Amino acid sequence: MRLWLPYGLQNVGGIGQILVNRYYKPVGLDSKEWVKYEEYPRLMTNVTADAMKLFSHSETGQGHLYGLSPWRSRKAAQDYLGRLQALRSVLR
Repeated sequence: MRLWLPYGLQNVGGIGQILVNRYYKPVGLDSKEWVKYEEYPRLMTNVTADAMKLFSHSETGQGHLYGLSPWRSRKAAQDYLGRLQALRSVLR
């Protein structure tokens, strides 16, 4: 689950952001090696700070989709799914 569930958008040095998993690797990437996000240009997006607040788990608007792991409780899972839907609407 930690590989495939989006954890957040990671800023990539002024280029934009990339959707990462809990290990801060591109979603779905099963690697323990250091990853250069720039090598995944097709996964890049450019979401504004205001749009990030729509799906972030806290008031900080840092682009993270969950604080509590979604597999810990039904409430955490429902909150996470709501933030995923908000992220999807931002990425369209």
